[in-house]
Amino acid sequence: MTRNHDIPFETVQLVGEDKKLSEPLPLAPIIESIDLATESVVCVQSDPPVVKIVNNAEEKRKERERDERIRLSKRLAIDDKELQMGWGAADGDVQHKIDTAVELLKKGDRVHIVFALRASSGGKKQRVPDERKMQILEMFEEGVADVAKKWKDDEQSRGLWIQHWTPKESVITEARAKIVVGGVEKRKARDERKEARRLKEEERARKAKERQAAEVSK
Repeated sequence: MTRNHDIPFETVQLVGEDKKLSEPLPLAPIIESIDLATESVVCVQSDPPVVKIVNNAEEKRKERERDERIRLSKRLAIDDKELQMGWGAADGDVQHKIDTAVELLKKGDRVHIVFALRASSGGKKQRVPDERKMQILEMFEEGVADVAKKWKDDEQSRGLWIQHWTPKESVITEARAKIVVGGVEKRKARDERKEARRLKEEERARKAKERQAAEVSK
């Protein structure tokens, strides 16, 4: 959007705080009425010419959020993760795998958990009672229930059991919010560092001019 003295119209209508348009007004007095360090007049429509006064800091904040939401759509594309769990695992190992699944789900990923028999050190597959298998399955279901739901029926085939979990909508919303806030804060900090460098350069240039003027006046 064109702004301030770059707006190519002499007469414009101004959007008021009540969102209503003023009668046609000269542009120059509108620009002169604001502090250009903190506010700007921006052209929001050219036919007929319509302008509004915006807060520079607020406009930058909205721009950062807009950019982050664009990046968000790319970063939050759902990834499928696979975790493998042996039927013979101890409770501590099962809980560790549950914690890993919850962490992935909270990031917005779908998780496929593959339960299977694993060979022992002697090369033979362990025999695990069905009761223990059901116990492990229940541990997983209870462990991820707060953050996920099944999006597909369990699959069973020759000792394999696969569960398919997807994050709940509330979890996805929270993950998106964290990415947006984190991205906005990072960009804000980057902009602040850039502005600090600019001000430092201006101060350095001002002092150089003062020294030069002092030398000339001697």
